[in-house]
Amino acid sequence: MRLQLPGLLLFLVISVPAGNCMIGNNGVEFRPCTALQGSCFFGCKPGWLWVGFCNNSMSCCKKLKLFAPPQSKGV
Repeated sequence: MRLQLPGLLLFLVISVPAGNCMIGNNGVEFRPCTALQGSCFFGCKPGWLWVGFCNNSMSCCKKLKLFAPPQSKGV
């Protein structure tokens, strides 16, 4: 009973910035990352290249246009 609320909050924090939500998500925009044509996530999805850190916990990722893996086609 005590773990229901923290479990729900953990699920929301993990799913929203990772781009796994039902309505879609393009990541969070930070100025240094958008200068590199990237978006900030809690880890890069398949088919995205890690470029750098947006802040202490989020990664700046850039979508691969050339040589994208087959796993990225469904994402």
